[in-house]
Amino acid sequence: MYNHTTIIGRLTRDPELRFTQSGKAVCSATIASNKKYGEDKEKVLFLDLTIWEKRGESFSKHFKKGDPVLVEGSLENQEWTDKEGNKRTKILLTVQNWEFLPSTKKEESKAADNSDMKF
Repeated sequence: MYNHTTIIGRLTRDPELRFTQSGKAVCSATIASNKKYGEDKEKVLFLDLTIWEKRGESFSKHFKKGDPVLVEGSLENQEWTDKEGNKRTKILLTVQNWEFLPSTKKEESKAADNSDMKF
């Protein structure tokens, strides 16, 4: 069975780029994806992202907190024991591809309003 997921959402923080001891680039970020149900109810999924090498370097240069993005990749379950001895788990998306998404109309009109400013 093939593990492949596509998610659209917004970044909850600026991407963080770091390098392994062997020099491989790895970018970490978190995406929030909303699901509306009922008239006024909403659930939010927060998903940690890992993007390796050139894709990760490029992702960290082009995105910032709040940006909309489409990401594709495979899900991985991570397990560890915290300092208090509790078993912890989280789901991580290892991103193979990502795409820019257009900003909302509100953001576009705000940018247009600022374009006439003279300094």
